[in-house]
Amino acid sequence: MGEEVLRVLEMDEESGFKIDDTIGFTDEACRRVRILLQEVHLLLTAVQASWRRLQSALDMYHEVQGLESEMSDIGKWLVSAGQTLLKESRIGMNISEAESLLREHEAIELKCRETYARWARLRYRIDEAVERGEGELRALAHHETKTTDLRSLKEYTDTLVRSFASRLERRRTLILASARFHRIVRHLDQRCTVLLNEKRWIANSHNLDFLKKTIRELTARKEAVDYLGGEGTKAVSVCFYLKETASGTFEYGYECGRAALLVEKSASSSAG
Repeated sequence: MGEEVLRVLEMDEESGFKIDDTIGFTDEACRRVRILLQEVHLLLTAVQASWRRLQSALDMYHEVQGLESEMSDIGKWLVSAGQTLLKESRIGMNISEAESLLREHEAIELKCRETYARWARLRYRIDEAVERGEGELRALAHHETKTTDLRSLKEYTDTLVRSFASRLERRRTLILASARFHRIVRHLDQRCTVLLNEKRWIANSHNLDFLKKTIRELTARKEAVDYLGGEGTKAVSVCFYLKETASGTFEYGYECGRAALLVEKSASSSAG
């Protein structure tokens, strides 16, 4: 509208027609209109810039609200559905039950991995939104409270996720320990069953000859050991007897033959 008025005034000035006889009226009017137009342009530019900042702040605000809503959904799932999944306290009374619980737990972990992946993506978006929100939310009132709330909610949700993951891992460890324990028990039971089988200890035609041969060998070795032990005892007794009957020049030898030679030598020297 102002530009149209300025154009009409300039046309009147150029046409030579005057609205009245006031000298310089048209020039002054044009100058004032130009000044007003410049002020209007500056004001319009400021309004447009403010509008863009406000629009950006509103977009950021809606983004923050969306992030808060997503975090709230994750937190509710962890507190409600997630806790329901972990309320099971059984670890299995036998190997089949323990393995069944382990399969169920792996299915729960698969669901939780989706939540973990969603939270990981959300954390990245939250960090980015907090950095941008410091500047973009300044156009709104209480923007500092908004970003602070976003950080606090992120830390709270992060704590929930870590606590849930820790509990989930502990339950997996318990079920695995139960399954391994029952496998060991089953293995020991099988071994004990074999050992306690009466037929295992009954001789048969396949191993009877081998057992007889082994028993004969063991008996012969035992008799040899007993004989050597008896001979060793006799040798020690002879050595001590010779020591007592010798004239004092007896030298202890490791062989009884050597001991006898030493005694004879001592006796001959005494006779000489």
